[in-house]
Amino acid sequence: MSEETTNSTVKLSIDGQEITVEAGTTVLEAARRIGIDIPALCYHPVLGGAGACRVCLVEVVAWGRRRMVTSCVYPAREGLEVYTNTEKVLRSRRAVIAMLLAKAPAAKVVQELAKKYGSTEPAYEPSDPEARCILCGQCVRTCNELIKVGAVNFAHRGQERKVGTPYNATSDVCLACGACQNLCPTGNIRIRDKRDLRAMLTWHTDVPWNKCSKCGQSYLPARLVEFLKQQCPVAAELVTICPRCRREGTAESFVQASVLADDE
Repeated sequence: MSEETTNSTVKLSIDGQEITVEAGTTVLEAARRIGIDIPALCYHPVLGGAGACRVCLVEVVAWGRRRMVTSCVYPAREGLEVYTNTEKVLRSRRAVIAMLLAKAPAAKVVQELAKKYGSTEPAYEPSDPEARCILCGQCVRTCNELIKVGAVNFAHRGQERKVGTPYNATSDVCLACGACQNLCPTGNIRIRDKRDLRAMLTWHTDVPWNKCSKCGQSYLPARLVEFLKQQCPVAAELVTICPRCRREGTAESFVQASVLADDE
């Protein structure tokens, strides 16, 4: 990319380092491009940021005004000055981490941040010493924005706020795909694969396995298979076959192709 600023790029400085990025890039993303570490628990490259966990706070100077912003959602602007390691920033992060430590004391990633920033005491007495959810919303956004089935969402307000299925009951639409677990930063979502089904323990939902149309082995949750068939009808037959049978089928096709080539 050219160093000259165009209508589609902006130039800013982060801790004294100048960088030119595409318009729409967040401060967090810009900082990570030049190796500056800003902690962020509610950010994922696939989803972007949500500004929920607040540990990504940085100090910015724009139009002569200095203030604190959440870097995962704050856009890079022309001439912006960003400071990620000032005493004010560190003090704010320690305060946020102390709150997270009280809300989710069993979350390993929160414990590691607390140790790194010297905020080892929770802001208040945890109500559940085994809690891991920080209400970052990654699972909600994954289910609603990526998978687009909306099996889970936020409920209640204030101290009672939580994430779950409607009325905290078994979900009729959860695919048991496990995407929410993969993107959860704290390990809060529990899944147990049993002989006959996948148990989404956190969502109180059990989904039976689909069996391979060739060998009869269980390999994917049945709802997920139906979902994939609807999303890609062309590959409907392919998703009914387990990975092992697909590999064997590919190998057999390769051998047959080789034999035909030799005969020619």
